[in-house]
Amino acid sequence: MKKDNFYDICNFITDCAKRNGAKHTIVSATNYLSTEIQVRKGKTDYIDHSMQQFIDLNIFINGKYSSHTINLVDKNKLQQFIKQAVEMTKFLNPDPAREITDPSLYPQNPDENPEIYDPEFDSLTVDEMIQNAKEIEASALSVEGDIISATASWTCGKTEKLIIHSNGFEGTRNSTFFSVSAEVTSSDEKNNTKPEGYSSATTRFKKDLPLWDTIGKDASERALKKHGQKKINSGKYALIVENRSVSRILSGLFSALNAGNIYNKNSFLSDKRNSLITCPVLTVTDDPLLKRGLGSRLFDSDGIKSQKRTIIENGICREFYVNFYYSKKTGLYPTTGRPSNILMNTGNKTPEQMIKSCDSGIFVTNFIGGNTNLTTGDFSMGIQGFLIENGELSKPVNEMNISGNLLDFWKNLVEIGNDPFPYSSVRCPSCMFDNIDISGL
Repeated sequence: MKKDNFYDICNFITDCAKRNGAKHTIVSATNYLSTEIQVRKGKTDYIDHSMQQFIDLNIFINGKYSSHTINLVDKNKLQQFIKQAVEMTKFLNPDPAREITDPSLYPQNPDENPEIYDPEFDSLTVDEMIQNAKEIEASALSVEGDIISATASWTCGKTEKLIIHSNGFEGTRNSTFFSVSAEVTSSDEKNNTKPEGYSSATTRFKKDLPLWDTIGKDASERALKKHGQKKINSGKYALIVENRSVSRILSGLFSALNAGNIYNKNSFLSDKRNSLITCPVLTVTDDPLLKRGLGSRLFDSDGIKSQKRTIIENGICREFYVNFYYSKKTGLYPTTGRPSNILMNTGNKTPEQMIKSCDSGIFVTNFIGGNTNLTTGDFSMGIQGFLIENGELSKPVNEMNISGNLLDFWKNLVEIGNDPFPYSSVRCPSCMFDNIDISGL
């Protein structure tokens, strides 16, 4: 669907809904195009090329609200559908908090360029993607060791979106992403296991991806380093969590900062605003205006203007994630309903220097499964990694579990590294925690 057609169909739906009795509407039209390929044993194992076009319609009638997803473009059929949708909405129970976004919250220049669209997407061919994936697989297989198999994946996508609010907001969002990965299976005959390794990178611009051979080699090296992995004794350990895995343990905190969870009494942070929730060394910002960020946006799903916010400042909770609906429910000022780019402050040490400073501990490379109780903050999850002895990585460990409370866990943060992971919307460096309960033997 071309841009002019987007405007035509969205304005048609807006006008039709109003004629049938809608007080306000939010209409968005989305065009999504993606290609995914996988290479295994030097051959193309999988190709998927997909295109989706759909329209979202939100209807507001004096506190009554309904949402609909439409893939119709025939205007006669659309008119019939919209008429029925509006009539159905009139029968719903009213909720006074269901209002369209206040226009004062809209951005003044919603078409500013946040650098999230790469024109090179349109010239990227399937043949080029296949060749790149073959290079990734070859680099994985070139690593010396007992590698059984390697699979390389290459995925790219483009999203074009138009949003129109009936009370004056109109915005477009065009974005691309490029993602490569390698998954490797190795053979540890001595222990009769098949350790796996995985490595990936995702960016907005193709040229920001790492060199192909680094992805494959990293996946193989991670698999081979797991040979001989075992449980170790239970106890309290220092933990150094690798940068690419810190987001897993941070996600519990950020879920509890959501106003929906706070309103529904499902957040252990509901009364913690302006209170210490982590060690004072930690500051976390949410920056939706970060150039080329995977979470960058000029406005959110409510049309609220994006702005950089400090979520945690020197360990103190400063902001909640509040969409417009829950701002009415809770009385909190609307900020935004969900995270964008999460940026953790950095320290001065490399991961290697942090490991060297640790006499005894565990270097965590992966969190496995697990669960978090958002009401209490209690959590439990499996870990994989390496035992640290006398400032060096020694034997690999797995089938270990960490458990406790997220408030206690983050207050045990003692040091932050200088290596933020660049290939995610959550850019965290490696982090060192002290006195963490580990369950093993």
